[in-house]
Amino acid sequence: MSNKHFSLLVKTLELEEQLSNSKFENYSLDNIEKDNKNKIWTFNFSGESLPSVEELTILIQKLRENFLGDYIVNYRLKVSAEVTDEQIKEFWKYIILENFSEISQVLMESILFSEVEVNNSVLTMKIMAPSIWNNFINERKQQIISSYENLGITIKDIIPNFSKTDVEAVLESQEEKISQEIVKLEEIEKKEAERKPKESERKFVAFGGGGGTRYGQEIRDEDIVEIKDVVGYAGDVTIMAQVFGTEEIVHRNGSSQYRLKLTDYSDSIILRLFGNNPNSKFQNKRKNELIDLVKGIKKGQWLKIHGAVSNDPYLRDTIIEPKSIEVAHKEEKKDNYSGRKRIELNTHTKMSQLEGISSAKEYLARAIDWGHEAIAFTDTYGVQAYPEICLSSKGKDIKPIYGLNAFIMDDSITATTNPKELKLKDATYVVFDVETTGLSAERDRLIEIAAVKVKNGAEIDSFESYINPQRPISELITRLTSITNDDVKDAPLEKEVMTNFYNWIDEDDILVAHNAKFDLGFLDTCFERLGLENKNNASIDTLFVSRAENKEAKRHGLSNLAKLYKVRLVQHHRAIYDTKATAEIFVKMLDQLYELGIEYHNEIDEKIDLELAHKRSRTFPCSILVKNAKGLKDLFRLVSYSCTKYLNSAKPTIPRSLLAQYREDLLIGSGNGDNEVFEELLNSKEAKVEDIIDFYDYIEIQPKHHYANFIRNERIADNAELEEILKKLIQLAKKKEKIVVATGDCYYLDEYQHVYRQILRLTVKSNPGARDLKPMATLLTTEEMLKEFSYLDEQLREELVIDNTHKINGMIELVVPLKDKLYTPNIEGAADEVRNLSYDMAHRIYGEELPEIVEKRLEKELASIIGNGFSVVYLISHKLVKKSLDDGYLVGSRGSVGSSFAATMSEITEVNPLPPHYVCPNCKHSEFFEKGEYAGGFDLPRKDCPECGHALQTNGHDIPFAIFLGFEGDKVPDIDLNFSGDYQAKAHKYTEELFGRDNVFKAGTIGTIADKTAFGYVKKYAEVRDIQARSGFFEHLAKGFTNVKNTTGQHPGGIMVCPRDMDVHHFTPIQHPANKKESGVLTTHFDYHSIEGRMTKLDILGHDDPTIIRMLEDLTGIDAKTIPFDDPRTLSLFSSTEGIGLTPEQLQGDQVASLAVPECGTKFVRGMLEDSRPQTFSDLVRISGFSHGTNVWLDNAQDLIKNGTCKLNEAISTRDDVMNFLIHRGMDRKHSFFVMENVRKGKGIEKRNKQGQATTEFEAEMRENNIPEWFIESCKKISYLFPRAHAVAYVMMAFRIAWFKVYHPLAFYAAYFSIRAKAFDLRIMTGDLKTQMTEFNRIKALDRAASPKDKDLMSALEVSMEMYQRGYRFVNVDIQHSEARRFSIKDGALLPPFLAIDSLGETVADAIVAEREERPFTSLKDLQRRCKVSNTIIDLMKELKCCGELPEDEQMSLFGA
Repeated sequence: MSNKHFSLLVKTLELEEQLSNSKFENYSLDNIEKDNKNKIWTFNFSGESLPSVEELTILIQKLRENFLGDYIVNYRLKVSAEVTDEQIKEFWKYIILENFSEISQVLMESILFSEVEVNNSVLTMKIMAPSIWNNFINERKQQIISSYENLGITIKDIIPNFSKTDVEAVLESQEEKISQEIVKLEEIEKKEAERKPKESERKFVAFGGGGGTRYGQEIRDEDIVEIKDVVGYAGDVTIMAQVFGTEEIVHRNGSSQYRLKLTDYSDSIILRLFGNNPNSKFQNKRKNELIDLVKGIKKGQWLKIHGAVSNDPYLRDTIIEPKSIEVAHKEEKKDNYSGRKRIELNTHTKMSQLEGISSAKEYLARAIDWGHEAIAFTDTYGVQAYPEICLSSKGKDIKPIYGLNAFIMDDSITATTNPKELKLKDATYVVFDVETTGLSAERDRLIEIAAVKVKNGAEIDSFESYINPQRPISELITRLTSITNDDVKDAPLEKEVMTNFYNWIDEDDILVAHNAKFDLGFLDTCFERLGLENKNNASIDTLFVSRAENKEAKRHGLSNLAKLYKVRLVQHHRAIYDTKATAEIFVKMLDQLYELGIEYHNEIDEKIDLELAHKRSRTFPCSILVKNAKGLKDLFRLVSYSCTKYLNSAKPTIPRSLLAQYREDLLIGSGNGDNEVFEELLNSKEAKVEDIIDFYDYIEIQPKHHYANFIRNERIADNAELEEILKKLIQLAKKKEKIVVATGDCYYLDEYQHVYRQILRLTVKSNPGARDLKPMATLLTTEEMLKEFSYLDEQLREELVIDNTHKINGMIELVVPLKDKLYTPNIEGAADEVRNLSYDMAHRIYGEELPEIVEKRLEKELASIIGNGFSVVYLISHKLVKKSLDDGYLVGSRGSVGSSFAATMSEITEVNPLPPHYVCPNCKHSEFFEKGEYAGGFDLPRKDCPECGHALQTNGHDIPFAIFLGFEGDKVPDIDLNFSGDYQAKAHKYTEELFGRDNVFKAGTIGTIADKTAFGYVKKYAEVRDIQARSGFFEHLAKGFTNVKNTTGQHPGGIMVCPRDMDVHHFTPIQHPANKKESGVLTTHFDYHSIEGRMTKLDILGHDDPTIIRMLEDLTGIDAKTIPFDDPRTLSLFSSTEGIGLTPEQLQGDQVASLAVPECGTKFVRGMLEDSRPQTFSDLVRISGFSHGTNVWLDNAQDLIKNGTCKLNEAISTRDDVMNFLIHRGMDRKHSFFVMENVRKGKGIEKRNKQGQATTEFEAEMRENNIPEWFIESCKKISYLFPRAHAVAYVMMAFRIAWFKVYHPLAFYAAYFSIRAKAFDLRIMTGDLKTQMTEFNRIKALDRAASPKDKDLMSALEVSMEMYQRGYRFVNVDIQHSEARRFSIKDGALLPPFLAIDSLGETVADAIVAEREERPFTSLKDLQRRCKVSNTIIDLMKELKCCGELPEDEQMSLFGA
């Protein structure tokens, strides 16, 4: 054997790319020792030097995995180069993993990370714990030495070096830990030995056919262990786990490997199973039964597995190879309450941004399963789950209640209280601050008060005292204020201090405090407690004034304002220091009030920006439920207001007054545990609480653990006090005759999902929630919820949990938030206009008497379009395209609109879907080819009209109408149009002119968390919480919260149009994308997919091709629409290099010349062209289809064409090919359509039910109609197919651009570098060809290490070098002639624009051209001054010699100025 055999082995294992440039490059495969009796093959390799550990691992693992299936694979290496000590040390970990795969993770890590030294071929292992040496290394010393010998490394001995340098305690601790692991290992082995039956007693049960539920021996529940306890262990174990990932790997020899990713939520493991080699004569039938069972397993299923656990160095993970499997049925929680069951009125779906974990569909399924009559959905900030709720509940035995968890701002709050006509400049101010034992004015007491009197901007008096609260000060308050119990133990009591303070202030004094509500609350409560009559002093809150008037400030705390006003704050949260600072701040703040023209105290609230202050104030959650259809629309309005006008730091809020305005058809609940009712209950008197309760229709209370943060923050002493507070809340609510309900504030269904929400709260910076951990928030059964309120009597519990939730449900009608049909803008006479447009154009092209095929197709389409109310959509699209064409910009179509002949005739698309045909522009004679003789009309040979001798025109691409509007013609049309990027904004503006600005909105999108993003969050969470786990478990955690709403956005060109006689809130709320008010854009709140069949959607996309064509037309004066699509030289670009007069050697080996041509310019597509050598326009359409499809070209059409099974024009490239191929060969038209629909979506050939069973026999019908087997198999491989109409539209644009490449090369390159090129290096690209080639090769050598910027430059250089080979070049930027943004042609060369200068931006480039046209520049200083060019750019322009003869500065004339 030889190097040739080794190369063949590498190729067979598909490792050519991975092992290229490795140490294996010069290796030989010397021989293979075969022990077939024991099924052991040993591969002997030789080479110059030892490979790296990674290279060897890849080769051996792949060999074991792919090549021999059931055989044991060993290996030996023989190397000629001397092996270094470092290499011996490098392979230590590899050899340990090979020899100790069965031991636990702790032991493994202790061995792996022990230091090793090599001296004279003796390996010394520095080890802390003697037990590791005695129990493991010493026992397998010879095994390790033999493993080194297999690598061609001689090791004479391995000896220990017991470390004496570490602290004894550490050594003992490590020794103890390892001893525990050894005991644990022995116990597991013992347990397995006990449960293992004798060979003769084994009983096997197997069910084949993929529908089985068990394989192997019966699995006992008592043997099940947690995965976290077997990771790192080797041997037989029994686990029970849920599948969270499935994978089948097909090897080159046809055999498969199956992997199931499993978790029991303690950790994860991979089940691995090798399939039988289909080419082997021996087929293990019993193994096939196991394979069938594994193949039938789906994600989400639970399994019991008994099998062998080991560590796989290739996967770098713990695996289990099954001996027995049983599909388990995890007992799901049920609501088994015997009476009427509760209704949950507060649930959050995945649409609660970065918070909700379960989907609406999952909640509904659980509620139905539990027998609940209804369930309410109250996502935070938005209602984006409504479409899913609506569709998932339709026809189900449950009533969805639509709601919102809103955040309410109190817009009744003002900066002042007791407004009086006191002149600010003459007033005396008492600036004060208090420190307290807590936040409740009712339940807590003062511990310090400090005040200063200020008049005319100066301090005239002060007051300061500690107060003995006659109760202990908590550690939390001491940490906050630095006031200890010792500080106040000898202080005067409240009565003495506060009476003195009361007497110290006068009635006309204006009280000033920062966050005055808190301080005044304590003051008023204290005076009332002492029986002191309230003086009703006027007050000013510096916090509120700052929020109103310091518009640029983001935070308004006292320390923030101290920095803003440059005031010294000695120690925050001490009354005297806070007071002094507040006084200084207030004096400066008064100047701001004077500037607003405020003279008197009672003018303050009239003239400051109250609305801004309200937006910045604290908000409280509340629940809003929709009572009826009007209420639904009113809620949509509220959501729109909150997501637009009342955004506060990207958080939507609703003013209390606005909610009051729209509340009639809504029910308002008090919300979760952080609500204002509960807050006020802790802080204020009962009368104040009752006033607040009055605002709500029902009061919510949650299980006690939802209020845990109040106990944690010492605002409530313990659970006993919490229970009393909740009882008081119920009492006050009943007093005000409000319904009290128990709600769960649910964010997920089950307890195991709790960690997902915690991950999101702790790791995502953009999460609108605070960075704190939240309580368990699962959906509770009736019994569970009743148990949560066990501190109440039984009757009251049932009232809150059951009776009152049904009472709320009884007040609510079933509403449907999604419309049941498409509502188009009303354009009078639209149907007649579309009909007339279509027939007028048809008559102009085909004559007064239309050919039967034309008239039939047009009538069929118009009947469908007009009959289903789609004429307005066609007419709008016609108007948009016509406007663009009139303004000089071509429009390309996307998607399947080119399948509609009516769209072609109304000038919406250029694509003609009729069968290929000739038509005479003179006498209107026509000939049609309806049996598939030609793939497209542009392929027809040129000929003259037999009637009049005029040259015939060709057209038609044979595209069925069903591709666009479905087989019945009733599918809502989705017309996508590619406008020039330069024109897109004008097209959008035109829609506002057509329909009114208030009726046009951008199509909204919802961004959710992707797999990789979720995995990153999990890794970050593990770091924050110091969690040690493997990537498999992290992957499992990440899957738990993928698809949770992350942000919102907008479709790049989608426009949603609302009829003038309807309000957008009939369909959806509106919002700013990503809650960014500064964007100025309004989008639909609902994702456009959920409403595009209900609201008219226009796709007005921006595309480069129409922009390029417009530039080419401007540069050459040629009308692109006159370019023939069968031009031979242009066609030659796609099969050779002759069209541009170059050889492949001049083009880096490329055998085609399509570089920089849209659709055909990438390396991948150029490879397709070289493989297929297209000769016609239709061939190019097929190439476009291949490149845009999935599993259409690679491992499919490419192989079929290469091996001669079919020709290029027969292979499936677009969805239409499937339908046309089947129809032309006699298959039923409707069945052909359904096969196409299945194939294009990657669903195979047959229709299937939810169980995956075929419900049709299309494949059999295909064979009956002699459809070739290669075609049937090709259909089965496809995952996605591109529409032919889309491909034709793209290729028409691309062909025109390619024509300019052949006949007007400088214009072509000017357009390319102006519009498509992403990089340009002036120094290199104005250099010669050698300079460019050197840079190109430098980047190419970087391979994957090349930066995105380098890759962009490499692409631009490739085009530049082609241009230079054709005899054209770039000249330098010219201060007198260069354009701002686009390349231009000057003296047979390309002149770069100013933007080509690195770091010179668009604003400066535009300014240079504008100023140059105004008057010439006289010097560099003149250029810099007039165009605001930086010194850096001026220096760069000088260095690049872009400034011609411009002097540094203006020269004085000889005779003076």
